[in-house]
Amino acid sequence: MARFERFTFLVDTKEKRMIADLAKRLQRSRSDAVRFVVVNAASELAKNDSSKSNADLAEIPAMARGDHENEN
Repeated sequence: MARFERFTFLVDTKEKRMIADLAKRLQRSRSDAVRFVVVNAASELAKNDSSKSNADLAEIPAMARGDHENEN
């Protein structure tokens, strides 16, 4: 799935090293490692909280697989 939006954030040295270590373990890029963590955390939250306010969280795993339509 092609991605066209960039999201950046600041990290300290320890966080950067943790992301790099995770990426190495997953054999993925650093951005894929961050995406993996976000998708899995959102999926767990959606499983644990079925309120309507978290309806968007339930769609995250499908989005990670590229199952959503381009919103632009």
